[in-house]
Formats: sequence, C-alpha cells, structure tokens
Amino acid sequence: MIDRLAKFNELVPSSLPFVEGRLEGHKERKNYTIIGRGVAEDTKQLIKIQSLHGYNLGAVSAMPKNGSGLHSHTTAEVFVIYSGKWRFYWGADGKQETILEAGDIISMPTNMFRAFENVGDKESLMLPNGRKMIEPITQDELERFDNYLPEELEKNIYRNKQNNISDEVNGIKLYQVLGNKFNKKTYEPSIKQDTGFNLTTLNSISGEIKGIECIKPTVLFAQEGNWKIVIGNSNIKLEKGDTFSVPLSSKIDISCNNSENSILNFVSQI
Repeated sequence: MIDRLAKFNELVPSSLPFVEGRLEGHKERKNYTIIGRGVAEDTKQLIKIQSLHGYNLGAVSAMPKNGSGLHSHTTAEVFVIYSGKWRFYWGADGKQETILEAGDIISMPTNMFRAFENVGDKESLMLPNGRKMIEPITQDELERFDNYLPEELEKNIYRNKQNNISDEVNGIKLYQVLGNKFNKKTYEPSIKQDTGFNLTTLNSISGEIKGIECIKPTVLFAQEGNWKIVIGNSNIKLEKGDTFSVPLSSKIDISCNNSENSILNFVSQI
C-alpha cells in the first residue's frame, strides 16, 4: 500500500513547471504532480503515484500575488481550494474574474483561457484535477475559444458556504460536487459539467462509512483533519494534504474521529 500513499510533506515540487516561472508574478510558485504527468512542462518533475487512473491529480502552492498566466485546455480541469484566497480570471483578455476561498471548488469549462493568482496574505495551496497535456494553440484558433461572464461561470462553482448536503451516513455529510455517483447511489451534483470523474466531499467531526466499493480508479485526498481508511487488514491514516490511491476493485471503510470538522475528497472515474 505504501506506493499508493502520497504524504504531502514528502512530495517534491517543481519551482519551474512552466517557462513563465521565470517571470515576476509566476516564479514564487511550487507545482506538485501526485498522479499522472498533468500539464507541467518540467520533464524532471517527480510523479509520486505512478499507476494510471484516467485522470491527473496535482497541487499548486503560491506566495501572495503569484500564480499562473493565461493558458488554455480542451480537457476538463477542476480546482479544489485547500487554503487561502485565490482569484480566477479568464477569457483571452483575462478581464472576467471570481474569488474562491478554502473549501470552494471550480470546474473550468473546456475551450477557454484561464489563470489563477493567490490574492491572500500568505502562501496558499490548491489541488488541480485534470486529464492530459495539449499542444499550444495558434493565433488563428484564438477566436474559437469561449468566454463567460462571471454570473454564467457561477454554475461551475461549488462554494463551501452553500451547505447543500446530498446525504448523511453515520455522522458523515456527503456533498456531491461532480458526477452523480457515490458508493452505488445516485445524487444530483452541484456542478453539472461532465469531467470524466465523480467528486464527492465528505465532511464530519466523527463518523464512519463502511463497505464502499471502489470498482473504478479512486483517489482520496484529505483537506482537513485526520481520516482512517481500512482495506482488509491494512489501515491507512491520512492527514491534511495527504493522498491515497485505492487499489482497484477494493472495498474500503472510511472514518474520522476529530475535535473539529474534517474534510475528505473522494474522486472516482466515471
């Protein structure tokens, strides 16, 4: 199981994941590849969990007033805000924007330019989920890309303060963010975009869900608090920032027993 566990304090970041990393406003940033190559350009960057899942999982931390430049993807890209305050801006001119805070999630539509910046007062962290790297576009293709007003993009944002609970099981609240499946049950997601994976956020102080069947590639990453994962005779402990890739076709128990509310993100391939 050890090769499926990524402890955050053991991850090796790249300080130059993209060419823009040499410029002011972009160079005080660290890029982590946890599962899959992601979209980084650093060919020497360490990939912590090598097995293929059908989606990538990485992390980005940045100092205040640092982040990415405008870029584009034609594949799904979802950002989970772990800490701090981030400004997301988009469109070829980057004039549209929104602010996200810890616990918020945004699923960027495909075929659009997007960028992000840490607008908090200290180093902050978020996890981008995505698929694969694409080739740079030409100037002639620019006009084919989409743009959205902030109110239009709001439907692709899950805000932590919404409190729209999908279900509650043995003291654990479920929030279905993307996709409509969790543990053989169907839920209405907060974000309707088809990203190719389910994302369910589990919130609890103390609770347990037993017998979750992970038929498709599944990844758990702890956002707050400590979580215990039981697979057969193996016990896996996840602390804030840790990631675990569940062996395919496993049945797992998830539990927590903390003094404050804890958050675990559950991602599975559709």
